Amino acid sequence: MPLVPFQHMQSCDISPVREALLNARYNDEACAGIERGAVLAGQIDLDAAMDETSDGSPRSTMVRLLMLGTRVSRADAERAFGEAGLRVLTETGVIFERDGGLAAEVSVLPIDDHFTVRDFSPLLGDRPMTDDHVLGVGPSTRILADLTVRPPVNDVLDLGTGQGYQAILAAAHAARVVGTDVNPRALSCAAIAAGLNARANIDLREGSLFEPVAREQFDLIVSNPPFLIVPPSDLVAVTSRFEGDQLVERIAREAPGHLRDGGYLCMLCSWHHHAAADWPQRPQSWVEGAGCDAWIMKFEMLTPAECTMKFRREFQKSSLNRVQREEWLAYYKKLGADLVTIGGIILRKRAGRNWTRCDELTPDYRRPWAGGVIETVFENEAILSTLAPGALLDARPTLSPTVEVEQRWQAAADGGLNVISATIRHLTSLQMPLAAHATVLRLMTLLDGQSTLRAALQNVAASMGLDPQQVLHECLPGLERLARLGYLKLRGAFP
Repeated sequence: MPLVPFQHMQSCDISPVREALLNARYNDEACAGIERGAVLAGQIDLDAAMDETSDGSPRSTMVRLLMLGTRVSRADAERAFGEAGLRVLTETGVIFERDGGLAAEVSVLPIDDHFTVRDFSPLLGDRPMTDDHVLGVGPSTRILADLTVRPPVNDVLDLGTGQGYQAILAAAHAARVVGTDVNPRALSCAAIAAGLNARANIDLREGSLFEPVAREQFDLIVSNPPFLIVPPSDLVAVTSRFEGDQLVERIAREAPGHLRDGGYLCMLCSWHHHAAADWPQRPQSWVEGAGCDAWIMKFEMLTPAECTMKFRREFQKSSLNRVQREEWLAYYKKLGADLVTIGGIILRKRAGRNWTRCDELTPDYRRPWAGGVIETVFENEAILSTLAPGALLDARPTLSPTVEVEQRWQAAADGGLNVISATIRHLTSLQMPLAAHATVLRLMTLLDGQSTLRAALQNVAASMGLDPQQVLHECLPGLERLARLGYLKLRGAFP
């Protein structure tokens, strides 16, 4: 039985299933004895996993049915989900009868206090990857979540919502979330996930790009499109009908027209180019004159040969044969792609003189979200673009709450300890480390929002026996760097 169409799914009451999952503690702890990464990759030792879940508890039944994709008895399923929950799962097509028992059509996984819905890995039980295959939460999903700003807003658009993870996260800080996709099966999975997470403010629509929201504007647009640059139809579910980087170019060019003033676009993407040094040029051309401030991020740069290995192995767990490899390389040559950069684009709609910056960054999705840091960077850049030379010294900034300092000490000849280096970084997925000398470290202890940078530096100079004017002159570029990396908060710092 196929999944119920998402249009009908959105009106279904899935709360009995949610209640059963919560009561059974079907959460991250449920994966403690089973490697969830292996489940997602289809590399699980099924015999060991079945032994781990042999106690007959509701949670073990849920793991077997929804995580491992194995058949369970109707009696076990009813004990796990209750009569009402089992009826909902059956009516929506999430589970179906097979070989005298019940099996799941899709996988329901607990991830970071949320429930996600996806197709089972094609390598888990030899399941074929069809054209409408729905991917789950992977590294790119988490990176986009890390890089998304999350102020309280009215309207959010999740463009290419897939299984709906970004929409579910956005629903916690938005009055309304619209999720769009060209894949009806993905929208059905997203509708189930919305119900399982009790997110009633998500509106799902079928259509390409901005067609389903043609006349609407938003405070935030998030998008994790199928951005891999690979030959058409070679990797189902991670490619688009667009050639090369045309899809992400369309999104970058059209998104500003759907943003309200002050609204953000947060998008992952990739693009091709020639020399290593010209990696920012294509995305810069996409956002030029768009009425937005722009932060273009480079995460990784690959040669065509590296793309053939990385993309194929990550999504199909297999290598290309010689003929396939030559086809891939010919495709990149046709595009004129000597290199492919994987990164992100963040835009903020703002009237006035706009700025663009391009940085090489390495997000670490195992650390806390960086949305607050990104907002601070955008606010600081806008302020700095209006300041006269030296005017930053009159600011009364505070430190970002995400700042951490790491120091290295070395034993001194007299038996004491000397600081030999210090690094400032953020506690978030965007760490942006910066070497700091003693003057800056002392300055940071004085930034209370009351003292100007000028007065604080003069105090530091006096305490260290240095010339105040020389300290002011030497530290100004470093202060601008601190602001541009989001370590200082300039908003409200100029009373």
